[in-house]
Order: sequence, then structure tokens, then C-alpha cells
Amino acid sequence: MLMPMTMLMLLKLLVDSVLLVDTAAQAESMSADFVLILRYLCEALAASKPADQAEPLMLEGILIMLHGAPATVTRSAEFHDIVWSVT
Repeated sequence: MLMPMTMLMLLKLLVDSVLLVDTAAQAESMSADFVLILRYLCEALAASKPADQAEPLMLEGILIMLHGAPATVTRSAEFHDIVWSVT
């Protein structure tokens, strides 16, 4: 398992790399990866127990991803499904 700070740094790197893509195909591919990781974090958060020590890390990861989500991601139906399933 990754150390908490390493995981957060990787999420920030993913968010930054989605913003730097050149072509529509790259943007679509990166958006799919972005949504997949966001879905994993949301599902892991939903499955966690209230006293789970990883919960703050998952919340931080979700916040990083939502804060840095580019328009190519936020326009996707999958992104909206994930966001609405968490609320």
C-alpha cells in the first residue's frame, strides 16, 4: 500500500497531467482514468467504517480530484453519476 502522502502526490500529478494533454484522444483517455480513480476512492469511502484511519486520506484525495477536475472530465456523464452517488 502506498504511503498517504505519496498517494496524495500521485493524485495531484494525475490532476495536473489531465490539464496538459494535447489531443482529444489523450483528453478522453486521461478523463477515463480520472473517473476510474475517483470512482475507486468514492467506493472505498462508502465501504469504510466510521473509525477507519484511511477515511481522511480518501476524503483528501476526492477533494484534490474534484478541485482540479478539468472541463473534459466534468462534462462526462460518468463523472456526474459518481458525484451524485456520493451525495
